[in-house]
Amino acid sequence: MGGVSLPGGGGKRGLDFEINLVPFIDLLSCLISFLLITAVWTQLSKVDTNQSTSQGANRNPSEQPPKFALRLDPTGYTIKHKVEDPDIRVPKKNGEYDVTALRSRIQAYRVQYPASTLAIVAAVDLVSYKDVAIAMDTVVSGGLKDVSLAEAPTETPILTPGGG
Repeated sequence: MGGVSLPGGGGKRGLDFEINLVPFIDLLSCLISFLLITAVWTQLSKVDTNQSTSQGANRNPSEQPPKFALRLDPTGYTIKHKVEDPDIRVPKKNGEYDVTALRSRIQAYRVQYPASTLAIVAAVDLVSYKDVAIAMDTVVSGGLKDVSLAEAPTETPILTPGGG
C-alpha cells in the first residue's frame, strides 16, 4: 500500500520528490535559439514567384513586352521571347538538362533586352521538381528577378495573347 509521508511517522519512506526544472529550461532555450537561427536559412534560400502571368491581356500580342518564357519537358528546354518568335530548343545532353546552354541563352537575352526582368518558367507533369528548381535558380541567377511559375500543357505554347 502506498502511504502519504507524514511528519514523525514510523518506518515508511517519504514519497515526496522534487523535479529539477533547470535542465528542461536549458534544453528549451537551446531549441528556441536553434529555431531562430535556422529560420534565417529558410529566408535566404527562397525564390519569390507568382502565378500571375497576364500583363496587358487586352493588348495585341505583338505589342506585349518580351518575356523570357522557359518550358521544361522530358526532351529539354524550350525558350521563347515573343509570341511571334520561333521556339529556341535546348535539348538534353547525356540525359541531363543542359544548364550551361540555358545560362548562355539567358545572357544573350539580357544583352538583347536589358530592361526586361520578367521570366515565366513552366514544366510538364513528367519533369521532376528538382529540375524545375534548378531551372528557376538558373533564371534568377541570370538576372531575371520576376519569376512566374506557370502550368505547361503538353500541346499548347506557354505564351498566349492572354498571357496565361
